[in-house]
Amino acid sequence: MGDLVAGVGVGLGVLVCVVLATHELRRSRARSRLDGRAPGDSVLRRGRRLLVPSHRLLAASIGGLAGAALSIWWTEYPSYHVAFGGVAAALALVSEDIRVERKLLRVEGDLADAVDLLVGALRAGAGLGAAVDNAVTNLPLPLRTLFDDMGRRLRLGDEPARIFAEPAERVPVPSFQLFGLSLGTQWEAGGNLAPALALVGRSIRDRVALSRRVGTQSTSALASVVGIAVITYGIGVLMWLWEPRQVEVFLATSLGSVLVSAALLLQAFGLLWIRALVRIRT
Repeated sequence: MGDLVAGVGVGLGVLVCVVLATHELRRSRARSRLDGRAPGDSVLRRGRRLLVPSHRLLAASIGGLAGAALSIWWTEYPSYHVAFGGVAAALALVSEDIRVERKLLRVEGDLADAVDLLVGALRAGAGLGAAVDNAVTNLPLPLRTLFDDMGRRLRLGDEPARIFAEPAERVPVPSFQLFGLSLGTQWEAGGNLAPALALVGRSIRDRVALSRRVGTQSTSALASVVGIAVITYGIGVLMWLWEPRQVEVFLATSLGSVLVSAALLLQAFGLLWIRALVRIRT
């Protein structure tokens, strides 16, 4: 029975990876059709990486392998290996999502500061290229690389529409999309760029503040779920301390290993489900 559960778990893991890869391929092709580019002419293949990359699949794989390796040291039942690997993969996946979201919020806050610098330079009479160069010297990484690239391409005479569309491609969040759209529209229409950018800066700061409030609420809901899971592990430890012989016999049986492994996998699935429910887009 344990081998059957292990086989089913491995099969489900492979199926999930295939589904995720297929979904990502379809999204890439859809973006290529909307942008009017060939499928192989994406931003990543042109050598411009995302400023805040997400390694969800890598984190889940490393977490799953680490959990399975630790369970091998504790027990020889394959069902436990799959269960602990699933729990560790779920925790690693959620941790990676939280890390990326916090870094994106920090980068969006830096973008608001960059917009304020641009507005100040433009109101002082500087051109857009000089304003971008002035912002580069006062911005932290990784946003500095994006504005440095924009300034160099403006000086070299690259197409402005492509330059202003790149921030939304390298940081696919609404704040950067609004920033690039405002720059491109004002550049094509003409007129004073400073008032439009000032409005964009206020909008970005409002969005960052709202995202932080929403993130605080979602983190508390996720923490309550993790707390309930920890309580179940604590109850299991107390049962083992009270009757260690009976608990060890139960865990060593085929029925016990299947039930405990199923409970662990359900916890991992519940953690991912709750994470998806509380992940509110702002």
